[in-house]
Amino acid sequence: MIIDIVMPIEEGRHIPQEVLGGILQQGIPFRLWVSTRFSGGQYADARNQVKQYGKSEFVLMLDNDIVLPPKALERMIEFLKTHSNYGAIALCKHPQLGFKTEEDFLQAEHVDMSCVLFRKVVLDQITFVDHRNAGKIGRKQLAGQCECANCCFDMRQMGWEIGFLPYVYVQHLHD
Repeated sequence: MIIDIVMPIEEGRHIPQEVLGGILQQGIPFRLWVSTRFSGGQYADARNQVKQYGKSEFVLMLDNDIVLPPKALERMIEFLKTHSNYGAIALCKHPQLGFKTEEDFLQAEHVDMSCVLFRKVVLDQITFVDHRNAGKIGRKQLAGQCECANCCFDMRQMGWEIGFLPYVYVQHLHD
C-alpha cells in the first residue's frame, strides 16, 4: 500500500528536515505532493488545490511544520480500517487541550487539518472553505469558524465521523 501525503506550503517556505525525517521514519511507502501555489495564509484554497493529487485509498493532509511520531501513520491507517464510520482521523498537536478519555479524542468537535488521514472517497467530497472567501463561492460559512471546523461539520453532515487518534501527539515546530 502506498500513501499519498499532500502538503500545502505557503510560497517562499520550505519543508524542515525534522518534518521530512518524521515522514521517512514511518516505514510506509508514500508519494509526497507539495503545492506552493498560495500566499497570504489562504490555507483552504491550498488544501483544495493540493488534495487533487492524492490517488491512494488513504491521503494524509500534512502541514509543513508538523513532525510525525514513530508508527503514527501505521496507527492511523489501522484505525480507519477498523472504524468504517470514520472518514478521517487526525493527530493532536496540543496535549494541553485536556482530553482525558479516548472518547474526548474521538469526539472532538473541532479537529484541525494540520495532520489528518482521510479516506480518499471522503476527501473528494470535501471543499475546504475559508471564512474570508465563503461568500465568493456561494457557500454559507459557519459563523467565524476556520476551514477546519467547517470540514468537520461537512463530514458529519455527510454521515462520517472525524476525531483525533487517542493519546498520539505530533510535534508542532512553530509552537
